[in-house]
Amino acid sequence: MLNDRSWHNDVCPSFWFKDGDQYLILWVDYKSPADREYEQERYVIMTAENEGTEADPEVFTHQDSNIVFSAEKESKIFRFLSSR
Repeated sequence: MLNDRSWHNDVCPSFWFKDGDQYLILWVDYKSPADREYEQERYVIMTAENEGTEADPEVFTHQDSNIVFSAEKESKIFRFLSSR
């Protein structure tokens, strides 16, 4: 289940979810690479940490977060997420 964590000053929308014990954040950038602020693929999933509680999570990436998946095509991100 994806949980919206987007904020008005973020570069692009983002959603957090859990894969086992690991928190992850999915970033969804503009379809057109020319509209993106950073040179990266449209869909990026990074490791994250919950700074809140299980009942009231506050999930963030950090300086030591790693990219665990990235793709340009939505079919690849759907396949990745459905395998979780």
